[in-house]
Amino acid sequence: MAKSIDKEKLDSNIRKASESYNWSQERLAEYINVSTKTISNYEAGNSMPTMSAFIAIAEALGYTLDEMKDGYFEKGPFGGDKRIAELFYDISSEERELLIEKMTNEIKVIKAE
Repeated sequence: MAKSIDKEKLDSNIRKASESYNWSQERLAEYINVSTKTISNYEAGNSMPTMSAFIAIAEALGYTLDEMKDGYFEKGPFGGDKRIAELFYDISSEERELLIEKMTNEIKVIKAE
């Protein structure tokens, strides 16, 4: 049986994850293509993100869904390397997908060596 998500904890975790990366509500909203008010409502507990929005937030901040759900931000996003997320900030979703594909392929090559 799937474990339910604690709504109040999730609200706090979205805020903590954003803060761990020094992202404003405006920046996160722009990155995942929602309004700043939507992010504000998530953080205040006035509404819950849809699963797709939750996934987008986690991806934007470089955390896994479990880290977002459980509030485990000890390492920081992308293992503490903020440069990786910065690469993704000012690019289109198509460019982002291409970059992810290329990075995935390069990582496979590096691991195979």
